[in-house]
Amino acid sequence: MAIGKQAKMHIKQLELNDAQVAALEEYEQLLLKWQKSINLIAPSTTTEIWMRHIIDSAQLFKMIARDKPRSVLDIGSGGGFPALVIAILDKYADSPSEAMLSVTCIESVQKKCAFLKDVSRRLGLKVRVENMRIEAFSAGLYDSASKINHDASRETYGLNEALSFDYITARALASLDNLLAYCEPFMGLKTKIGSDNVSTAIFLKGQDIDKELTQATKYWHIDYELTDSQTHDFGKIIKIDKFSRL
Repeated sequence: MAIGKQAKMHIKQLELNDAQVAALEEYEQLLLKWQKSINLIAPSTTTEIWMRHIIDSAQLFKMIARDKPRSVLDIGSGGGFPALVIAILDKYADSPSEAMLSVTCIESVQKKCAFLKDVSRRLGLKVRVENMRIEAFSAGLYDSASKINHDASRETYGLNEALSFDYITARALASLDNLLAYCEPFMGLKTKIGSDNVSTAIFLKGQDIDKELTQATKYWHIDYELTDSQTHDFGKIIKIDKFSRL
């Protein structure tokens, strides 16, 4: 499917190179192929994949530091937005010349996981796909870390490191209040070791973000920054460096 004029304008603004665009086009074709048998995106958006999904996800890429190897956890990955877009842009970036991000996708639907694995294999992406709910994933990580650090408490760096991710992303998954609860095992533990900006959560949100913030701040203290979405008039990107339960 041809890239529309508006998408081309955003590709230029985001400074995507030819290799990145070509890989994203291959991803789009695989998405359309799989869409025939599994609902990866809303059917009404299949003619708007670039603006509604790819560019929407791509705008997060420059918010992720690539000065050294970093880990990204994407929860509720679905059709791969934003996880696969981030992994593609990382792999095919001009600089550094090697992939700097390791991306973990959490998805509870088995067929969607098969799609995520197929795209990752075909494009040679540094992506790990976990077919489970986020609660089960965090419990599994904690159990594994406990075995390695059998004499360590939850406050020690070794156990925190095993549970940690540099970035946590999500798109159209849940309300902000619920997202914070999902992320707490990964971000909350690390804030206890006294390091600032160890984890960063980046969520793509819609026009109800003000209502979601009002609800979430009843239960959480949140240090956040809001940025206007480049693709949706009322969309926002919320970047959270710290949060804690009230």
